[in-house]
Amino acid sequence: MNGKEYVAEVIKNGNRLKDELEASDVLKDDPARDELDKALKELDGLKSKPSLRTKDGTNLVFPVKEAGDNLKDEWEDAKGDDADELKTRIEEFTDAVNTFAGALKSRTVIIT
Repeated sequence: MNGKEYVAEVIKNGNRLKDELEASDVLKDDPARDELDKALKELDGLKSKPSLRTKDGTNLVFPVKEAGDNLKDEWEDAKGDDADELKTRIEEFTDAVNTFAGALKSRTVIIT
């Protein structure tokens, strides 16, 4: 898999989680929901960057994928029973996305 495929998988899992959160009362009216939505939108805007098809671009995605997997696992294991832990996972995910976005914006790929 390349970075573009990893980002697509993270977005798919994140949107599924977002939909399940909206269907439940977990973190209702909490800013963490908005942070998750914003991070997913930012990822969606970056998913077509040519850098993601390179080895370095793929390596940049790994922390985001790991944070996304941790968030997904937390939701599946507890289904929101521990709201503080879920908020922590959402924070980790948004931090990883922000770091990834900053690193990716400074990269240039020349395709010959």
